[in-house]
Amino acid sequence: MTRSSTLLFSFIALIISGLYSCKPAEKMVYEADEIVFLDTISVGQPVQKKIYRSANPKVIDIHHTVLDVKPIWDKKELQGRAELYCTAFYTPVNAFSLDAKGMVIHNATIEVGGEIVDVPYKYDGSKLYFEAEFEFSRHDTFVVNIKYTARPEEVISEKGSAIKDSKGLYFIDYLDIDGNPRQQLWSQGEPSSNSVWFPTVDAPNERFSQEIQITTDTTVVTLSNGELILTILNQDGTKTDYWVQEKNHAAYLAMIAAGPFSVVQDTSKTGLLLEYYVDPEFEDYAEQIFARSEEMIAFFSELFDYPYPWNKFAQIAVKDYVSGAMENTSAVVYGDFVQKNDRELLDDPNDLIIAHELSHHWFGNLISPKSWANIMMNESFATYAEYLWLEYYYGLERAEEHRYNDRTKYLNEHDAGHVEPMVRYYYDTEDEVFDHHSYSKGGLILHMLRKKIGDDLFFDGIRHYLHEYEFQAVEVDQFRLAMEDITGQDLKPFFDQWIYSPGHPVLEIETQWNRKENTFEISIEQVQDTTKMPVFQFDTEIRITSNDSSMDFIITVDEPFETFRFPLTQEPTLFQFNPESDLLCTYTMNTTFNQEAKRYSQSKDYFQRIWALENISSSGATEDQIDSLWLAAIDDAAKSIRKSAIFRSDQIVQYDSAALKEKLIKHALADESGEIRGLSVFSLHNVFGETDEFTDFFVDCLSDSSYYVVSEALYGISLNHAELAMELADQLEKENNAALQQVIDQIYADHGNSKSEQHFLQRRSRVKGYEETLFARSYMRYLKRTGTTDMHQRGIQYFAMMADPDIEESWFNRYNAVDILFQLRDFYDSKASTLRNASADITPEDHPDESINPKQLAQQYKSLEAYVEELLDSYKTSETDGRVFFNR
Repeated sequence: MTRSSTLLFSFIALIISGLYSCKPAEKMVYEADEIVFLDTISVGQPVQKKIYRSANPKVIDIHHTVLDVKPIWDKKELQGRAELYCTAFYTPVNAFSLDAKGMVIHNATIEVGGEIVDVPYKYDGSKLYFEAEFEFSRHDTFVVNIKYTARPEEVISEKGSAIKDSKGLYFIDYLDIDGNPRQQLWSQGEPSSNSVWFPTVDAPNERFSQEIQITTDTTVVTLSNGELILTILNQDGTKTDYWVQEKNHAAYLAMIAAGPFSVVQDTSKTGLLLEYYVDPEFEDYAEQIFARSEEMIAFFSELFDYPYPWNKFAQIAVKDYVSGAMENTSAVVYGDFVQKNDRELLDDPNDLIIAHELSHHWFGNLISPKSWANIMMNESFATYAEYLWLEYYYGLERAEEHRYNDRTKYLNEHDAGHVEPMVRYYYDTEDEVFDHHSYSKGGLILHMLRKKIGDDLFFDGIRHYLHEYEFQAVEVDQFRLAMEDITGQDLKPFFDQWIYSPGHPVLEIETQWNRKENTFEISIEQVQDTTKMPVFQFDTEIRITSNDSSMDFIITVDEPFETFRFPLTQEPTLFQFNPESDLLCTYTMNTTFNQEAKRYSQSKDYFQRIWALENISSSGATEDQIDSLWLAAIDDAAKSIRKSAIFRSDQIVQYDSAALKEKLIKHALADESGEIRGLSVFSLHNVFGETDEFTDFFVDCLSDSSYYVVSEALYGISLNHAELAMELADQLEKENNAALQQVIDQIYADHGNSKSEQHFLQRRSRVKGYEETLFARSYMRYLKRTGTTDMHQRGIQYFAMMADPDIEESWFNRYNAVDILFQLRDFYDSKASTLRNASADITPEDHPDESINPKQLAQQYKSLEAYVEELLDSYKTSETDGRVFFNR
């Protein structure tokens, strides 16, 4: 039997690509004979959308915001009062507007010099307009007072890929671990949704300091930006928490959260308050969930030569979050997926997401983008901060693996036809710019800039940028100017090519040894679509190896097609283009198995090794040669290469079964990565599972600290010992781990009895997301194999709710549930037909409902079939997403 691994292991996409730069002073440089020059092809302009998205025009400037808010939980509304301390931005004005989406405006006044002045206002449901008979100047502060009710449920939400919803403020109803109803409240402002819960100028170039008072029941914990100054106990039994942030930040970074959180506090060595807000059942794990936060703060503060700019660093995990995480100033919000127990954290620590959100407190919060067109100034830096942390804490190899993954994300997006410059002023919705260009490609470009100018200049330039533009909104060119101040170089060509132009070099490389002239010839052709992308100009290093001797050269590529000649005394045994893999490009190159095997065995560079493994399939190698190299790769230093190699076990086994088995056992027992240990156990039962050889080994693996290992070992046992697996599943059922629970689902689906229904009934209220998709499939299989008609009715109720567009938000979950309902409908029809043709007696082996005669049971199944058919007809009528009933 084969299946999809419960660990959701996936192949690493082995895409040929690389990043470059060399320092000519450190290399022996040879001038190559360039023998072909072609005219430069002019670059066509990228297709631009009609709407130019400018930075928000600054009419007024909000210097300070004061909010007094109270959640109305049953109505999912927020009562609020706002005081906005403003001036004209520069030119005196008599009219201005504020963003205020979906609110009820009860009253709005303007105060000048301590006196209320008569200024008419109008409200159109999204903006609040003021027009006075006199002008406001930039020298005089005026206060806008607004009493309002925020109604986020009335806002027409825009769904995006990065941020799934734009209601701004979310009231979440959920059941706690004991099944008790609970409520949370949290906000999500980026890119422009904070104006759903307070009036403001909702643009990234609007920065202000703030005070927020939140009134709630005394049992509710609140969080906002800045410092909790005091808590007032009110006479009506409520309390008011008073939060103050004295330094200015962008409007989209303001936040509030409230709910039954447990709060764990710590203080850093520098006296900074650290706070962790989690569900009560995770209180004991809070410091582990957010482990290394203090060390990260110290690392980035020293690296950037700029101490953490804010007066606390709080982190909170919330239910049903609409994004992965959000860097609200001093109060980062995460989805509750970061909440894990100590064993889960061994397999999957939260380092990367914490590093990303923390780094935003410099790149995004200290300095914000002037417009969303410049979002790379936030996300590219935060993405590269992940690399910097990995490089510092885990070492270069781990960081390079991460950079390779970022490259893969960008290239997949590019190859799917999404090709954009890094700075985009033309887009339909703001969500479009939150893509793998702004995140992954931007991080790759920063790495390339670092290699181009060297570490000292790169980090000194970043330090200068932070100090020069602190507490301001900027464009990308201001970063360029800051880097030029430090380097003394003209970096405009680099920025024009890599940031303001789309794409990357796509190269076809041919090498040839000229025996007559003893020269090695390298031809490089740029084949990217030059109607949309430029002909790139770059210096790159090449490495030519003859036997055990290597020479490095630097070549300049600046034409569509060029050939370089190198006089040598003997034919090279290996040629490497961009051996340090720093240049952002993709390329193909003629090669042989021996060359790729040598490149894999001799290279310390992660990219070079993974490309060697990728290229062997097109190098003319035999199947045995390919499998032999992948077999060796099971012991690679890089986790992701080991992972890819082990995934090929079902192919490698045909080459050397004994050697494969030995390596899998070794890694199952001793690999430092729990994921690799688990994958090794998976491969053992996936490749050798038809025998009973490893049952005792799998039982021993149940004591491993990694849930990955325990999950796969349990499934391996179930292949040959169902009864033992059922006993073990019953013992492990209390472990609240997704991977392990998915295996238990499958074991009960394949081998469970009527008592196992309780497992599915309890689980179905707790699963969500992709986990729910897998669970629903196992539940269906269980019902079809074991269920009585009563059990089927209970199951249909669950699948019906999952398929209902008025209840389930995820189109994919609805699609999955609809597919299950179709399968059950057909199952009931088939079952009824079988029973109508059955004899008068039904044995227990025939069906669990043995006490009912065949005709009665057949009628019950026909009733179930009719009920499911009615549900499907109803949902098909109300469903608005065509993907759910596609081809139905």
